[in-house]
Amino acid sequence: MENQGAGEAQWTAENNAERDNLADFLGDEGEKRRALSVRPRLGLRVGTRDLANSQVWQSSLVEFSGSIVMTFISIAAVMACLKSSFGIPRIAVAFTQFLIYTASILAAAPISGGHLNPSFTFATMFTGHISIVRSLLYIMAQSAGSTLGASIVKRIVSKDLSRQYFLGGCLLKQEIVDSNGGKTTVGVDLGKGLISEITFTFFLISVAYPVALEYSIPGKRRNMPVRGAIIIGSLLGLLIFVSGELLAPGYTSAGMNPARCFGPAIVQGGSALLHPQWVFWFGPLIASAVFALVYHVVNWHTYGDSQSDDSPAHSLISTALHHPPPPAPAPQAHKRMDVFLHIKAMMHKAGDDRERNSGPILVEEKDLEQAAASGVMKGLQIIESSH
Repeated sequence: MENQGAGEAQWTAENNAERDNLADFLGDEGEKRRALSVRPRLGLRVGTRDLANSQVWQSSLVEFSGSIVMTFISIAAVMACLKSSFGIPRIAVAFTQFLIYTASILAAAPISGGHLNPSFTFATMFTGHISIVRSLLYIMAQSAGSTLGASIVKRIVSKDLSRQYFLGGCLLKQEIVDSNGGKTTVGVDLGKGLISEITFTFFLISVAYPVALEYSIPGKRRNMPVRGAIIIGSLLGLLIFVSGELLAPGYTSAGMNPARCFGPAIVQGGSALLHPQWVFWFGPLIASAVFALVYHVVNWHTYGDSQSDDSPAHSLISTALHHPPPPAPAPQAHKRMDVFLHIKAMMHKAGDDRERNSGPILVEEKDLEQAAASGVMKGLQIIESSH
């Protein structure tokens, strides 16, 4: 028992030292220990080291440029679908958004994780996978990229077209002119809009987060599987169609992306776009916080335990943090049996010089000298004393 306790104490000391050496080895990448862990702790962390991390700034640049392209194509596609002669333009809008978001996620995922949406950034921040500093950099990059993308669209299309379709922005209400020239305001109020935003954003995150968790963690430079991007994009398109068709004619749909709603509102202006902006921001923020709570309460993150990871850093961390304890020492009876088997093997090698019968085992003098030299005679004495 004393030997076993000493062995466990030695293992604990070595394992703790290995953890310290690992932290020193990772250096500025030490923050990734939580990001790469499949069991993050609930809570926020500031992450001031991210300000000096070049990879964080590189990822933020990807979020910025990706948001420019995605917002530009998304706004242009919405306006084109509404201007066209589609019988149900909302179906065309949903399908084009599915294609745009799928392609954008695939393009950005290997570097930044492919957030391109403050809703996903909120969720990863609340679950503890990324720091507050990284989240703020991402959200600022996404919002600035969306604003620049919307500005490019407004410079290209005519003023009448951008005014007619509100530059493809997010609306809760809008005025409809009837055949007699009268104006009627249709849509949803702020309360219904907030509930819709929370509900549909929560649905989106609940599916997208488990699908993309292993690939939305910064620093894991592997391509997002096409299957995962298609699932996220198709769900987004479906929720856009369902939320817009079920609630009210003047309601564009659940935004589910605050940055996407922010750009057109800033560039186009007007109370119809600016007044409900807080709904399109607080809705996803609340939905992300609720999802993070559910994520930890139900141990949602344990799904990743069965996932393989060829990342060297992840393998190194797993080895250091989950090193198994040393095995308990074998009982003395097993050692006696090992000695007996060794002696028996030596006796077989003697061949004709060894005889077997019901009496005592006969061993020649030269064999006894050889056994004594190798320390086997001690084993014979142990076996004899046990009888």
